[in-house]
Amino acid sequence: MKHLTPLVYRLLLEEPQTGYSLAKEIEQRTGWKPSWGSIYPLLETLEKEKLVSAKEQGRTKQYTLTAKGKKTAQQTLAHTTALLTEIIERMKILDTLLEDDLTVPIAFLSELKGGNNPFIPITKESERMKREFHRLFKEEKLGPHAKEINAILRQANKELKAI
Repeated sequence: MKHLTPLVYRLLLEEPQTGYSLAKEIEQRTGWKPSWGSIYPLLETLEKEKLVSAKEQGRTKQYTLTAKGKKTAQQTLAHTTALLTEIIERMKILDTLLEDDLTVPIAFLSELKGGNNPFIPITKESERMKREFHRLFKEEKLGPHAKEINAILRQANKELKAI
């Protein structure tokens, strides 16, 4: 749940939300959909720790950061930002020392630090591809179909390069 907490804090600092709206907004912004089994226990924990208050609205609860929760959220997000800044700075040093070009990962981390995920528009299709690879692996079809799979990937790479 630790990876989920800063995301929930960021959204609750913007406005009160339900567990459902938090999960949907996290998916929209990151491309990753938190499970209900992770979002609701986290909200319950934050409520027990008096970091959020919940207001019943029919069958749902609207979660709002308390004063203590706002302070904790701001500290957590500041720590997360500082950590990403440190990682980016160290990667810049590595970029100058190594022959590998790290400008793309550095730019990606900078985008994440600003709360943006540039891969969002392609997340659904890349997730579908990952599931297909898992399916092929489970069905023991990767090896026998390696030539065919590589031909498909080679063609996809050519098309991507043409963009």
